[in-house]
Amino acid sequence: MDLRVLLPNHQPTASRQEELLALAGYLLLLIFLAAALPRELFYPHSENFLLIVGFIAIWRYSWGLNHLIRALIYQHITYPKWRRQAEATDWKPPHLYLVVPSYKIDEQVTDVVFTSIINALEHYGVPSTIVYSVASQAERNNVENLFHLLAPNSHIQLILMEQDGTGKRTAMGEALRAITRRQPDPEAIVCLMDGDSILSQEIFNKSVMHFASQPRVGALTVDSKPLSKGAGFIREWFYLRMAQRHLYMSSLSLSRKVLVLTGRFSLFRASIALDQTFIERLVDDEFEHWHHGRIKMLTGDDKSTWFYVLEKGYEMIYCPDAVNYPVEELPPGGFFKASEQLMFRWFGNMLRNNSRALALGPKRTGWFLWLCLADQRVSIWTSLSGPVAGILGSFTITPTFFFTYVLWVLLSRLWHCVNIFLMRRHFSPYFIGLIYYAQIVGSIVKVYVGFRLNRQRWNRQKIDSPDNVQTDFWAIYLNTLSVVVFGFAIAVMMGVVDLRLSVF
Repeated sequence: MDLRVLLPNHQPTASRQEELLALAGYLLLLIFLAAALPRELFYPHSENFLLIVGFIAIWRYSWGLNHLIRALIYQHITYPKWRRQAEATDWKPPHLYLVVPSYKIDEQVTDVVFTSIINALEHYGVPSTIVYSVASQAERNNVENLFHLLAPNSHIQLILMEQDGTGKRTAMGEALRAITRRQPDPEAIVCLMDGDSILSQEIFNKSVMHFASQPRVGALTVDSKPLSKGAGFIREWFYLRMAQRHLYMSSLSLSRKVLVLTGRFSLFRASIALDQTFIERLVDDEFEHWHHGRIKMLTGDDKSTWFYVLEKGYEMIYCPDAVNYPVEELPPGGFFKASEQLMFRWFGNMLRNNSRALALGPKRTGWFLWLCLADQRVSIWTSLSGPVAGILGSFTITPTFFFTYVLWVLLSRLWHCVNIFLMRRHFSPYFIGLIYYAQIVGSIVKVYVGFRLNRQRWNRQKIDSPDNVQTDFWAIYLNTLSVVVFGFAIAVMMGVVDLRLSVF
């Protein structure tokens, strides 16, 4: 039985009716903008606009095409070869340990998640221990009742631990220490997963075997196909994010590296995950910032585990045929506020980890991953160049000039949709607007949080950094200066500002 049907309100994508309405709206807007295209499009300043947008587009789309080609090679050539090699070993670990932190998750979701864990472990058939970390007595009672009700085979054991309320990192650290006290076999495998991730029955059969055929692999992660509730565009927003992740992870895994060991589900060699320094890094991770000094990382536990594995020189791979189904829900406050909150956390974690990963150098990270890390920094600004140039053109050429840019956006984002379709075989008209929204709003959030890396917020557990209530005038000054310089540079390139240097 597909356990996802037990959550009828959580679906992966929008309904067919919603998608048809969105497609009709897109086509009508496209026709309107084409008719409103200003004749001044090819005036001199417009040519500068097209040159700017065209140059950046060639660069960005060439980089994107590179990712797509690499991802397709990985999906259809490299990974199938790795899978055959792994299957030929016929290896299974002596023990499998699962660390599952749960914090006030809906009881219905917990029922489905825990049932999926038991099903996957019984199907895999090796001695297994589940360390389930709960936040309340009610959660503890629910998991205990489920375990007795499901009555799994004797090779599956359950350890229940109660969190101290200081956060997910501490809960995971205590769970790993509980495993070390059992003196596990060094050849065992440790799984770190979220308490709202539903596992497919074959997830361990399709992932664990790679540790035998690839001895340099220290950790791996798997595909995620989200289940969410709400309006169709909300479901497609989560789906789009995971689909883009699927593409980039496949591309990176061709170099035996990934950009994150997602907390939804990742596997580690026990010799790594149960090492005392790994646990200490997970529980109490810090990094040095030139302005804020030592910053303690509250969120982003999956970034900390990834950086540890990367720093130690291990390889990391992505298993696209092993799937988990995370249950995704927006925080309260409506789509725009909630998505901004999520992006603030996601991109804050990314930028906090980015600098120290770049500092490792390409010899440690590998050239392709290092370039991807550098691109994370550059793409913050390239995504904003188009709208800034379009707004300047509306003021200096004609008020209708911005229509040209909007028309370009509607047509160019179809290329991104083609990429998603080639990887997922799914297209939604919502993708066109959502891709642009994620790029522009995401870049604005990155620009803001990039100067405030000391500010952190964990929505579910209501954990804030002390710096969230402080005003940092130095950050405001640098943030404002960077935006002004960026806008001025675009104006100069467009010819809006005539910058001439005379030598006397």
